[in-house]
Amino acid sequence: MKKFPVETVDERATRLSQNFEIYRPEGNGPFAVVFMFHGCGRPTSPMVAYAETLQKAGIAAVLVDSYTPRDVNLVEAGTLICTGLKFHGKERSGDVVAALHWAGSQDWINKEKIGAAGWSHGGWTIMDALSQEDKIGTNAYLNDIGKTPLENLKFAFMVYPWCGAGSYSFAYGWRRHIPAHMIIGGRDMVVGDFFLNKTVERLRRDGVDIETTFFENATHSFDEQGTFHPAQRYSRKYTSMACDILLDFAQRKFGLQS
Repeated sequence: MKKFPVETVDERATRLSQNFEIYRPEGNGPFAVVFMFHGCGRPTSPMVAYAETLQKAGIAAVLVDSYTPRDVNLVEAGTLICTGLKFHGKERSGDVVAALHWAGSQDWINKEKIGAAGWSHGGWTIMDALSQEDKIGTNAYLNDIGKTPLENLKFAFMVYPWCGAGSYSFAYGWRRHIPAHMIIGGRDMVVGDFFLNKTVERLRRDGVDIETTFFENATHSFDEQGTFHPAQRYSRKYTSMACDILLDFAQRKFGLQS
C-alpha cells in the first residue's frame, strides 16, 4: 500500500479516474450522476447492482476504486484498512473531492445533479468529508482545494457506514448540511447500530435532513454476493430493497420524475 504525495486536485483526479467504472445511460446527457465509494473489501462489490438500477432509470453511476491507484491488495485491505490501522475516512475524503473535480470536466454530467453513495468505509469517507470539509486538503494531501470543495454535492447516501472510533460525524457533526439517507442493519456485528443511531441523532439536532432505513435482519455486507463470513450474509431481498431506496432518494433529491 502506498500513500499519495501532496498534489493538486487535478493530479488526484487524473490518478483516480483511470480506474473509474462508469455506468452511463444511453444518449448524450447531461445526466445526473452518483459517485459510489466501496467498503474495505473488494472495490466494485456490492455497488454494481445499485449502479445498474440507476443506469436503467437514466441516472449515471461512477464506481470509484480507491485501492488500485494505491496498490492495495485484498490482504492489506482486510488486515490494515478493515481493522482501522491505516487509511481512515478523513484521508480517503480527498477521493470525494477529486471525483467532484473530475465531474466538472465531463460534458455528459449534469453539474447541478451530483450525489455520493458509500458502503461501510466508503460511507465513513463521505461523512468525514462532510464533517471536515475545510480540513480535507490537509487530511488528504491536497494543496489547492480551498475551504468549500464539496459545494456541488447535492446528497449523501450511506449503507452500513462506520461511525465509531476515528469517525468525526458523531463528535463534530457536519460542516455542510446536505440531504442524506442511511441504511442500518439490525444484525450488523461490524458497525453495530449504536454509533450510527447516535450520529443520526446528532446530525438531526444540528439541522441535517437525514433519513434512515432499518433492515431488522440485515447483516453487514447484506448486499454483497459471495460473502461467507457468518456475520455477513447476502440477502437478495434486502439488496433489491436498498437499490430501490437509493433510486427513489436520488430521483427525489435530483428533482427527477420517478
